[in-house]
Amino acid sequence: MKNLNLRGLALRTGAACLALTVAVFAQPPPDTPTMSTSGLGGVSIAMNKICAQLMGLLPPLSMLLVVLAAIFYASGKLVPNPEFAGRASGLAAAAVAAAVICLVLVLLLPGVLALIWGGGAGTAFTCTA
Repeated sequence: MKNLNLRGLALRTGAACLALTVAVFAQPPPDTPTMSTSGLGGVSIAMNKICAQLMGLLPPLSMLLVVLAAIFYASGKLVPNPEFAGRASGLAAAAVAAAVICLVLVLLLPGVLALIWGGGAGTAFTCTA
């Protein structure tokens, strides 16, 4: 049986996801006006928008990673090759770990950014768009 190049597939998939994420985040939404504020007020607005985008992106990503982990694990159990089964279970464990990291970021990111920012420029950090 030909060995599957899972590292190459994961690298290409990750690069494609990164390129799509950069393309989506690089363009402002059509309904938002351009920011004319400068200084710390502009930083607060930018941090709020980035945090809101991450709060919308990370929970579905973590669910997708859990589903992919189940697929990886099941595919490793279906193939009788023990080397492939070991690689598949390793990939599944990595996907579950990434999903947990996404969920931890969702839980901790607003609080950590509020502590870092502190609302010093007269605007409270809300993590909303």
